Order: sequence, then structure tokens, then C-alpha cells
Amino acid sequence: AGIDYRDPLNAENLGRSVCPILAQPGGSFNTAASRVFASQSGMSPEMAGMFTTIAIQMYCPSVMADVASGKVPG
Repeated sequence: AGIDYRDPLNAENLGRSVCPILAQPGGSFNTAASRVFASQSGMSPEMAGMFTTIAIQMYCPSVMADVASGKVPG
């Protein structure tokens, strides 16, 4: 997807951290993307948003089910 990351293991861990953020009360896509951006990953805000989208698709099947049924978090 054109996302530059420095360490594959850290990128995977960062991706896996998105789901718990969404599961928190008040958790939202914007909160998760902001945390990805702030993670010292070197990503731009736009790339952090794309990374967050891909992480949701890969690691958060329950969120994807909600999106499919019209319930989009935040």
C-alpha cells in the first residue's frame, strides 16, 4: 500500500494495537489513527490513516462486521 515502516515486527505490533483502541469506550478510527501517527513510526497523518484502515481489515474482524452492517465506529 506504499506505507513505509522500519521494522516489520514493530509494524505488526502497531497494527495489532488498533483493535483494543477501537474496543475502548469512545474508541474511534480517529483515535486509533492518531495513536499510530504518534507512535514514532515516521508515517504522515495520511499514511497513519491508511495503516489504521489496513490494520482494521487484517486484525479486527468484528469491526469489519460492524462496518458491513452500517455501524461505523467514530
